[in-house]
Amino acid sequence: MASRFPDHEQRTIEVPDELLTILKELPRRGNRVFANGSGNRYTHSWDDCEAIAKKAKVEKFHPHRFRASMRPGCSRTAST
Repeated sequence: MASRFPDHEQRTIEVPDELLTILKELPRRGNRVFANGSGNRYTHSWDDCEAIAKKAKVEKFHPHRFRASMRPGCSRTAST
């Protein structure tokens, strides 16, 4: 699955077949998998993550920590 980044590069992200099946079955209003109610780009994931963390009483939450926790798994996958 390719994704566009602000630097206009495309990157390939490996996704399990089961997840692709689930995503393809989701109702959509446009081309995007994750869109807002109008079918446009969903831009509030940061705010939503913060709200969920607050509700779950997670201390010292910051969305960039997702990247840090993902890095070791990616390193192992890349080296195999």
